[in-house]
Amino acid sequence: MKVRRKGLATVGAAFALAALVAVIGAAQAAPSTKIYDATVHVVSGPVSPAPATATLRLTLTNSTKSKQTLGSANFTAGNGITLGTPTATSRPLQWTALPQGTNVVAFRSTVALKPGEFVFADVVVTTSASCIATMTTHVKQSNDFSGTGNDFAPGTSSNLRPLGSFTFDQIGSEDNGFFVPQIIVSEAAPVSLTAYDICGAKETGYGSGTAGNYGDVAILSRDDSQDPERLEGATITGPTWTSGVGFATLTPGNVVETGDRLLATDEVTGITAKSDGDAADDLVDFDVVEEICTFGDTCHWVNSNKKIEVDAQVQAPGASLGVGFSSNLSGFSCNNETDLPLGETLIFVNPRDYESGETQSVTFTYDKTVPGSSGNVENFQVCMSKDNGVAESWFLVLDCEPDPPASDETPCVEDRGRTNGDLFVTIFLDPTVDPAGGMT
Repeated sequence: MKVRRKGLATVGAAFALAALVAVIGAAQAAPSTKIYDATVHVVSGPVSPAPATATLRLTLTNSTKSKQTLGSANFTAGNGITLGTPTATSRPLQWTALPQGTNVVAFRSTVALKPGEFVFADVVVTTSASCIATMTTHVKQSNDFSGTGNDFAPGTSSNLRPLGSFTFDQIGSEDNGFFVPQIIVSEAAPVSLTAYDICGAKETGYGSGTAGNYGDVAILSRDDSQDPERLEGATITGPTWTSGVGFATLTPGNVVETGDRLLATDEVTGITAKSDGDAADDLVDFDVVEEICTFGDTCHWVNSNKKIEVDAQVQAPGASLGVGFSSNLSGFSCNNETDLPLGETLIFVNPRDYESGETQSVTFTYDKTVPGSSGNVENFQVCMSKDNGVAESWFLVLDCEPDPPASDETPCVEDRGRTNGDLFVTIFLDPTVDPAGGMT
């Protein structure tokens, strides 16, 4: 019996020891009581691939999750970044931000930040061709950055890699093995863009929302600076971001038009980019059309009531011809007359990517039942707009002289007549300059 009681006592002691170890392990995982967040954002440019100059705002926040006051910090620039002298900091006024050595901005205080308070300083930086955009931070509870064991730990709302720019991929469609800067009306088209930091490197964490990339928010919109306004009724979804590339979808409304553009905006910094890029790339505005014709295509398109047809043969490799119809006659006036166009319809013909010297003929055919289409064919006038058919952009297109026409007389009326009673008119174009809008 004594041996049995001794065995029970031993088992009980083992259980008690296991419980004690578990309690000690939990106590060792106590959360930090000193937490900070830091962000570095561009507040003025120009910002472009390095080398460039920009003003950065360095913001230091004592987290609301912190239990201690925050007294000092160092922001250290990456290799290849040259720091200027920081400007005066914001509230509280008891803080300074001064250069320390060649690559450190030292935040110091006489009155520490309470949880939830922040301080910032602006500093001009110059980037080199091989710089590292991401800054590092070291934060202490002490006001003079002294001592050990009083360091703060980073929170989840920090972002130390400043965005510098966006670039778009060309918006367009694949047709017959060719990529062209045109999309089909009311059909979803993919849009993609890439985020770069101030040193020109792809910002792989942009938009991810993960630790270290807090606050990245980009929106896409039509470019409201275009006149007349484009993409009325369009729907844009996204972007969503993966490894620094944003993916979105553009679904244009039921409007045919020329020279459309999207705008990307970072909502934190206000950094923008347009989908037609700049002089350093080959991006262009895109068109919204109803039919895309490329090399080798026999282009044939008919309007919704089957009364107007467009025909063309694209013979230029790599070129494309966009065709569409529009009932928006708000700005139409042909040769200062008040008559409406035949069929009360504008025809959009948008050539793209033709080489200098290449020409294009396009034939419009009006069914003989279209009101006003009867009579002498010589009495019909052709007008063109190179600006999406807006008011005062229309001009009269004259007949070609001689026959066949010369490219330096475009645009001109190459031929006109009737086939089976239907009226047809053939327009001769220099696609590098004609047209960029409606025709009738």
